[in-house]
Amino acid sequence: SAPAYSHLSTSNRLTEYLLVTDLYPAYLAYLSMSRASCQFVVLVLIFSFSVLTTRADEETNISQTAETADDQKPNTSTSDGPAPPNHDPLVEKRAAARKARDEARAQWLKVYEEQAAKEAAARAEYEAHLKTQPVTFGSIIILKHAETNTFLAGTNFKYFHKHSSGQHQIIAATAEDGYAHWRVLPKVGTRWETVKDVAVNHGDTIRLLNLRTLRCLHSHSGPVSPIAGINEVTNHGPETGSTDVNDNWMVWVSEEGGPWTLASNASLLHGPTPAAPVSRI
Repeated sequence: SAPAYSHLSTSNRLTEYLLVTDLYPAYLAYLSMSRASCQFVVLVLIFSFSVLTTRADEETNISQTAETADDQKPNTSTSDGPAPPNHDPLVEKRAAARKARDEARAQWLKVYEEQAAKEAAARAEYEAHLKTQPVTFGSIIILKHAETNTFLAGTNFKYFHKHSSGQHQIIAATAEDGYAHWRVLPKVGTRWETVKDVAVNHGDTIRLLNLRTLRCLHSHSGPVSPIAGINEVTNHGPETGSTDVNDNWMVWVSEEGGPWTLASNASLLHGPTPAAPVSRI
């Protein structure tokens, strides 16, 4: 639009063209020129108007031709929906591989879950079986502290603090190894072969021989631990097993008594003192 000339009439097509193309000032100049000059200006304006009109008509024809071509394209859609997309072999191959991978993964997960369920059931059955199996003289056991989840273990390192006994240390190990394996022996003065495979009951006195160090679990009323302030617990005695009564430990299962099973909790009380070994975090 040309707001500066909005007061003029636009009924004439030439005047409208002049307004739109901002040629109206030239038209005003034409009015003030001589007749010969005005004829030249009129010819120029008419020629320009004809060229622009021709271009506009050509663009209109091109647009109409394109629309006609689009209308003449065959309609591949059906009443059931739009035409199916073009099939890309690479896309189809990748989709098939992805589907096969997902199916294999689902199958593997199914097998894994079934196997895990079987193992859990077998473990529960084994634990139930352990509750009925007594600890016997001659058996090899592992002792785990209930509060700290650590294992009673012997070492080849001696206590070296001041006023210590100099005997080998007993520790609470965080991992199970050969130093945490103990053979259940009868009390001092009894050969374990004579009571082999006999069940250990509440109140029985035993000894525990470490299979790695071949020394027995030991305590005494003399030197004390510098940290806990209680009697030392050591791994003491010759490699063939000690005959010291301080190696004797009494098994405490419960007030009601009964056998010491492989899955039941029990306490060990030192025979001569009597006191229990203590583990602290």
